[in-house]
Amino acid sequence: MRRRIAAITTGASMNTLSREFSSLRHFALAVLLFAAASSAFGQATVTGMNQVSSTRVGRTTYDFVYTINVTNGAQALNGAVATVTATAAATGTTIVQGAVSLGNLAAGAAITSTNTFTLQQDRLYAFNPAGLSWVVTGTPVDTVPNVVNLSQSVASSAITGAGLKVGTVTTASSATVPSGSVISQSPLAGASATAGSAVNLTVSSGPAGGGIGNQINYQPPPPPNPADVAAALPTNTNGQPVVVELQGMQLTLGSRPRGPVEGLAVCTRWIAMCVQSATNPPLDDCAHSAPACQTSTPWAESQCCPSACFSSYQTQRLAGTSPIQAFKNVYLTGFCYPGIN
Repeated sequence: MRRRIAAITTGASMNTLSREFSSLRHFALAVLLFAAASSAFGQATVTGMNQVSSTRVGRTTYDFVYTINVTNGAQALNGAVATVTATAAATGTTIVQGAVSLGNLAAGAAITSTNTFTLQQDRLYAFNPAGLSWVVTGTPVDTVPNVVNLSQSVASSAITGAGLKVGTVTTASSATVPSGSVISQSPLAGASATAGSAVNLTVSSGPAGGGIGNQINYQPPPPPNPADVAAALPTNTNGQPVVVELQGMQLTLGSRPRGPVEGLAVCTRWIAMCVQSATNPPLDDCAHSAPACQTSTPWAESQCCPSACFSSYQTQRLAGTSPIQAFKNVYLTGFCYPGIN
């Protein structure tokens, strides 16, 4: 007695095994055209299904086992899992086992799962892959930025901009990293970290030697504009601004490219204005907090002092020299400033 086999098209019947295999090929074609709805977490989406096996389990029902294709978005996911459900549009479809473990997904990764899911299809109904709904979940992961050698404020902005937060901040002395800049970080740059997790920083307190001075937050007013200064001065018969005139001799204001002398003046001005500011911080604190120059031509930078200057100042202070005398010995002589002999 021949067995009657239900076709994938509703109401149709088949009397031969070859026609049943033909219907299976049509089912596979539907899978190749798969465009299932997917709810994305971190923009990870299921983009296709790959049939692994099919098993007849009833007169008109078959179990189908699949792997899936997944494309991730811009944010990595750890412990990703894709879960499928059959909506009302998937007539005759039952999900037997719908969770597919994907492991860790790198940002932008496109993978085929090694794990599978199983659905059961009643062949009396046409399979509708668009009736499957996918949800991909996981722990969002961010890449830790490199903040070593950046100032603490710039490093903090880079960390929060990457979806992370600043964790524990400790200080340590450094002969090479300017005071207030980052010596090291944990986790290291390029590592993967759970979104919102902490990045710990070690910030330089300047050269070693007993910790003279404390880091303070002082922002001096910008230096005067030379053109404004010149305009406020009287001029001589040659049209040159006269700074001072004494016993027939004139000191005139000329123009020349900014060099070491001008750069040293900017450095000492920063510290002097810090000491004279509203809170009257100690000279040690102001010398400690002056922005450290970053290049070998510090006069081309904006308001900075070479690290060598504070290192020399600190050495004299630890040897018992008074703050004002150490300041005169180091900053007013300028021996610590590149280009000044």
